[in-house]
Amino acid sequence: MPIWSEQRRRFGTFVTIVAAVASLIVNCLGQIRPTIIDAGEVFDTSRSSHGGRARSRPRPKYIGVSRVSQRAATSEVGITLWQAPDSETKTARSIPSQPADKNTAPNDSDSDPLKTHALTHPDSGTIPGASAISMIALDDFERTSAGSSFTPGASVRLTVEVPRAGFLYVIDREKYRGDRLGDPYLIFPTRRTNGGDNSVSPGRLVEIPSRDDQPPFFVLAAKPGEIGELLTLIVAQKPIPELMALHNEPLKLSRDQVNRWERLWGTQSERYEMIGSAGEHRTHEEKAAAERGGPPLTSGAPLPQTVFRVSKRAGDPLLINVPLVVATGRPPANPSEIVTGQTVDEVRAMLGNPSRIATVGTKRIFFYPDMKITFINGRVTDVE
Repeated sequence: MPIWSEQRRRFGTFVTIVAAVASLIVNCLGQIRPTIIDAGEVFDTSRSSHGGRARSRPRPKYIGVSRVSQRAATSEVGITLWQAPDSETKTARSIPSQPADKNTAPNDSDSDPLKTHALTHPDSGTIPGASAISMIALDDFERTSAGSSFTPGASVRLTVEVPRAGFLYVIDREKYRGDRLGDPYLIFPTRRTNGGDNSVSPGRLVEIPSRDDQPPFFVLAAKPGEIGELLTLIVAQKPIPELMALHNEPLKLSRDQVNRWERLWGTQSERYEMIGSAGEHRTHEEKAAAERGGPPLTSGAPLPQTVFRVSKRAGDPLLINVPLVVATGRPPANPSEIVTGQTVDEVRAMLGNPSRIATVGTKRIFFYPDMKITFINGRVTDVE
């Protein structure tokens, strides 16, 4: 082989290796430093076809919390978690020990936390202190990032916006240390939530529980050793036969059945969090769009706090998993998500509002249940 041919081959190999290393570095940097993009690049459903008044405030931006290489067609599902401020002080002492579920086998016991569920929809007519719970007004609920920590006893709601007509199902499982998951429970629909109606359509905001439900929120009654909740949302074009029989209480499902749905319908997904909107209250447009027969959301209405972009296959249901972190006082599972140089808005987008803020000159300290973050001139300088 001539010398020049061998040199060309070696040079080509060198260029290939350099390109691969550069691509790897770019991907790693993209994971370490979340990308900030305009709302139009993240959430673009049929809202734009509804018209309505023009947006009265600047178009928000989103931060890419988890991103993957998307090659297939995608759909966006918008979710906003709402939490009542200081609600744990009103509800934690009012919720009695959870009774045995009517759908639980006789040999199951509440002594095993994996055989119960923590995100409960209590019956206001049978629990002590119901008057205190009724004092929690829906207008007091605040937008909360999906990455925020929820205190046991907190009152929680969620609103969902979907890209296509169909039927929505929400399954709840508790998360424990060691990657253990509790039994799956269908928490929406039930006979006590939205009258059992789980039909959805673009432009309509679905409240779970609805404002007419009693009470219109869930209560997080965390169990010993629990580190979070895993909400699995399924949007199917037709009703799922196994989930058509509704009960007053959440229906316990088969683990094998839920695992099979995840294998069949689960795809890669990206998660985006809106910057600077955590802590805001519901607007008039959001309230109206959630009413039965109310006007659809317009392009000028507030966008979802969290957007999941999922790969879609024609005819298949959309399935996404939404993690809820329960404040345990332990160090966060992945503290590298917060890095030096990030802005206040970026941190709020991932963690929500802090429980306390201390200001000393140009230094601000955000206190969260699991960490303390120091900012100087609006940028993260230290994480403990």
